[in-house]
Amino acid sequence: MDADDPRALAEFERLLPRLKDELNVNAEPASPKDFMPVPEGVLDRSRFVRSYGQMAVYHYDYRSLVLSKIARSSERDLADVELLIREGVVGWEAVEHAWDEVKRSESGWLRQTPTEVAGRMESMRQRLRAAGLPHLAS
Repeated sequence: MDADDPRALAEFERLLPRLKDELNVNAEPASPKDFMPVPEGVLDRSRFVRSYGQMAVYHYDYRSLVLSKIARSSERDLADVELLIREGVVGWEAVEHAWDEVKRSESGWLRQTPTEVAGRMESMRQRLRAAGLPHLAS
């Protein structure tokens, strides 16, 4: 789907409720870039899931997803991050590398400041250590 094509976007919005039910997933109309800057090449690292007719579904770059969840820091988001790290879906080192890149961005900080997110990153490191994942949260 080309998100810049209004017809494709309208089709996606029409199909989204059915896809959410069929896949039994939570889908929110939010992008990680709605919360903070994202690393270069973010779309290139998005993983293909499958096609539904003419629509291809991808998982957004997990590093960026994790950073945005840490930036929001709801309990559900933090639990999601812990699960993604624990299950090896994304490595903490990759998240730290992405954070090193985006924290220097001068624009894109729409909801939090880099200082606020840095504090939330530290809280996440502590949470991962407390969960017994110290080798992942150095």
